[in-house]
Amino acid sequence: MLSRSVGLGVLGAFAAVLGVLHAFDVLLYLGIVPAALPGGVVFFGVNWLGAILTGIVAWIWFWAAGGLWRAEQQAWEFVVLVCILTLVFDVIALIAGEPWVFRAPSTILAAVALVIALLPGTRHAIAPTGHA
Repeated sequence: MLSRSVGLGVLGAFAAVLGVLHAFDVLLYLGIVPAALPGGVVFFGVNWLGAILTGIVAWIWFWAAGGLWRAEQQAWEFVVLVCILTLVFDVIALIAGEPWVFRAPSTILAAVALVIALLPGTRHAIAPTGHA
């Protein structure tokens, strides 16, 4: 019998991919990797702040991916929280003038990850079993 649901494994993979996307965003904000599209990345004219905030979100995603691999309840809770945080951050970045094409991957993946996290099978796989 598997100790993890398929949803939990997929959610962990999504968390790792989102961590990589946000780590890449840090490089974009810092200008280390030039933006391929015209207009570039902007965050209210203060790209270092965007880099710091995105770096924090990337770190949380990587931590959550590891926790999901170990089926930790706290990691699941953080995934739900960071999905919402990512969606809010992406909306703020869009309002700040960043093109949709830069935010689309993390926005779509975070929305899908939130749906997967809230599925009953995923919640059941992460819930404490009650065994002492």
